[in-house]
Amino acid sequence: MKNYNLLICEQSKSFYQCISEADIIIVHTISTHSVEAAFSNADIFLFEDCEIDDKILSVIKKRMFVYKNLDELFKGLNEYLQNKNFYLKSQDTEFLNKIIDFANIQNRTNKIIENLLKILEK
Repeated sequence: MKNYNLLICEQSKSFYQCISEADIIIVHTISTHSVEAAFSNADIFLFEDCEIDDKILSVIKKRMFVYKNLDELFKGLNEYLQNKNFYLKSQDTEFLNKIIDFANIQNRTNKIIENLLKILEK
């Protein structure tokens, strides 16, 4: 595995800059970074040891490789790299569609604007 480049996202680069260059992203919890990473073309490895509802977890697993402990994550990552199983989950759109609910985004935006204007009119 000597031919792999490793980029550690540090303060010198934004997370967005890092994910735009990545083929594999490792995140350590469900967070804003997880959702941002889902917009990339990279496969995502998620370490999450908290309890997650099975229905939500099934959607997450369509977009990310999910592990409950670090040993399993490292084993899964090693197998992924050795077998060259690249971009297996990078094309899934269900995760983002359900998390962000693009179909409803305009309605939510309109409601926010409408309520903000009511507040500002007072």
